[in-house]
Amino acid sequence: MERRKPLPDGTLSELENIGTKPTTDQQVVALGMQLAQEKINSMQKDAVINGLGSHK
Repeated sequence: MERRKPLPDGTLSELENIGTKPTTDQQVVALGMQLAQEKINSMQKDAVINGLGSHK
């Protein structure tokens, strides 16, 4: 989220980020989920490749 603060002269400041950064635990969970998805994608790709070689 972004916001602008009112300045003493009545104008608004530059946009500034006010959001919070994810915690280390949240980052680890997100990376774990990405890793699991990559593993599933790799396993699916391997199954397709192996299936292509088995048909004669």
